[in-house]
Amino acid sequence: MANAPNRMTRRLAITIASYITRYDAWPTEARMSAEALYWVARTLDEEHFGRLADRLKLRVTKHSDIAVGGFGGHLVYDPGESLTEGMIERVERELGFDEIVFDPPPQTLVELAASMYGQEVFHQLVLQELLASSDLASRLGIWDKIQPPTVVYEPRRGLFDLGLAEFTSGVDSPVSVLIELKVGSHLEPGQLERQRHGAGNVRRVYLLLGPTYFRWRNLSDGTVLGLTDVATAVASVGAAYTGSTGELARVYGARLSQEATQWLQPIDPRGRWTDLDFFRFYAEIAAAWPVPVNVYPVTNRSGQQYVLNAPIAWAHPSATEWRDGRVYWEIINARLRYKLTWDGPTSERDARRAAWREALRQGAADRDEILDQPRSSAGRAMTAAELGGDLRPLLVRDGHVDADACRALYDRATAVFKAAFRHLESSAHGAGTLAAERIDTSLAEFAEFPRPPHDREVSA
Repeated sequence: MANAPNRMTRRLAITIASYITRYDAWPTEARMSAEALYWVARTLDEEHFGRLADRLKLRVTKHSDIAVGGFGGHLVYDPGESLTEGMIERVERELGFDEIVFDPPPQTLVELAASMYGQEVFHQLVLQELLASSDLASRLGIWDKIQPPTVVYEPRRGLFDLGLAEFTSGVDSPVSVLIELKVGSHLEPGQLERQRHGAGNVRRVYLLLGPTYFRWRNLSDGTVLGLTDVATAVASVGAAYTGSTGELARVYGARLSQEATQWLQPIDPRGRWTDLDFFRFYAEIAAAWPVPVNVYPVTNRSGQQYVLNAPIAWAHPSATEWRDGRVYWEIINARLRYKLTWDGPTSERDARRAAWREALRQGAADRDEILDQPRSSAGRAMTAAELGGDLRPLLVRDGHVDADACRALYDRATAVFKAAFRHLESSAHGAGTLAAERIDTSLAEFAEFPRPPHDREVSA
């Protein structure tokens, strides 16, 4: 067994089990040679050594290797004692020995995994080995055969990272599961579409061990597994396998589990946020909103930004002067901003932004809202106004996004947007009736617009 006990802790458990069998009671003390006590203390962590010391008074003796005693009598370890395995396991379970991995992997392997963890190819090679030499695929829920699969490296001419086949890969043994792996990089829509086309009817599995998981966790036509899913499955392999497979799974599983703790931490609205924090925040917002959203990173002149955009939150003003412009709202770096894009003459940019900004001011007044006017910026996509300031303290309650507060924000943002758009249309056409008729049509026209353009996006 992978959790095979250290020889000294097993000797101690056997001696205690012998005492219980003979006297029908636990001993009250254990006397061990200095060497035996040294190896027991070295094997156990602080918690489990404390548990042992609470149960038994520990003493050093020169007269025997291990001995235990109590009200019933005194008993020395005897390797020839006839005991049931169940009794020994009962003692180990009560002392917590069954919770400990007693055969830790080499420190060199631990250090190698730590230094290579940030490289995606490391995960690709380790998962290839574990999928081929253990039942990891079954534990992940992506393989229903008894025997482990044959693992194909970068099938479909590298379109996927790994593939699973029932037999040795070849013409008569097609890949039946295609696996895409992401750690530090992002799964982008273009890559996803190429993989849909390239996979055909073959099952697609996405092992997303980084923040991109929160973009795609609800993907409808593929299996998406995140860091916590993979960490749990790999750790269970490590607990069940011996040898090099067990060692590799224990080291890799421990490293995955260490990273996974960040996914489970409460959201801190006041801390310094990484991409993981933004994506977790947006994923909880998406779950609370009544419309589909796009979540993605972009890199602009100002640096890395994180966007949540609802495709429905776009509109195209009908006036001739707005032929090259669109208006919309989105959340960017945890701030809700009303924006516009302008593809027309540069000389008209400021006028279009001023018109949208004035319409927003009027729309906000209609809804008893106050908008902030952030610093002007250059570029095709321009911010005209902002609602609510930093949304993190507004939406986060007890470490998670409050669904009611989140839905209320959506309703406020939508109400201001519609009111502002009516004013924009009215100012252009001079007739409120036309504006009322145009608003729903304009919104419907852009319901399928993929997302707002930015200067430059992060590649996959």
